Amino acid sequence: MKTTNFFDLTPEQVNDFNDETTFHYNSHWVLYKVNDTEYEAIYDGLYMHVFGSLQDLLSRENEVDYFEYSPKLSEERQEETFVNSKGQTRN
Repeated sequence: MKTTNFFDLTPEQVNDFNDETTFHYNSHWVLYKVNDTEYEAIYDGLYMHVFGSLQDLLSRENEVDYFEYSPKLSEERQEETFVNSKGQTRN
């Protein structure tokens, strides 16, 4: 059974990502392994997609949450800050 791999990563790249916790995919996406149950895909530093597993991140399915970069809050807090539709923040 073939699994969907939206980012078209090779098995070696997936292993490297899992070991290193960060993977830069082309000039638009940065993938992060926060911990074993939380993965982020950030697009152009503006949009953060959160997934509960590596497989969900790779297939871009079962998204747990979605955040957008907030310039106003980032300036106030002096750190990059993202906000979801419920007003919850994620740095």
